[in-house]
Amino acid sequence: MRLMKRLLMGIGAVALAGTLLTLLAPKAVHAAVAALVEVANTPANPVPNADVNAPGEEPLQTQICLTTPISSDCGSTPSGFVVPATTSDGLSIKRLVIEQISASCSETGTVTSLQAYLGFQMNENQVNGSAFPGIIYLPFTPTPGNLGAKNPVSSATTRAYADPGTEVTMHQEFSTTSPPATLVCNYTVVGYYVTH
Repeated sequence: MRLMKRLLMGIGAVALAGTLLTLLAPKAVHAAVAALVEVANTPANPVPNADVNAPGEEPLQTQICLTTPISSDCGSTPSGFVVPATTSDGLSIKRLVIEQISASCSETGTVTSLQAYLGFQMNENQVNGSAFPGIIYLPFTPTPGNLGAKNPVSSATTRAYADPGTEVTMHQEFSTTSPPATLVCNYTVVGYYVTH
């Protein structure tokens, strides 16, 4: 009887030790893994992140004006701009993303055809060892004007990239009948700067 009692106590002790080991082991493993993947986000060593759903944090919206033939009708509005290296709040710009281009033109005389395009440059990720300039053509639609003038308009959703230090410019060409026409186009370029 004593032998049986000792045997049952021994089996019970082993079972108790096994149960305790099973209950405690996952917590110990979990604690070790948690210590291995701890992320320290301090001001001196910030973790890089990006909110891809908030491109408007560093927005760009600018106007470009062109006249053909060249005249002073645009005033001080430029025909293009250079992508800056930093934002107005001091962040380094990695790239400009252009998402929308719109245009409103006024013409005198008769324009028989109009072609306008946005030119830009991205040097990263070259194809065949060359960086090619990007071109986005705008589709124009004539609208009724007054006093015999027509007012072609355009709006295009796009995805164009330009690197800091490169120029973003509008170009326009048109054909006219006699007497020669004049054309003034105001373009709006909307996008955002990538800073991370």
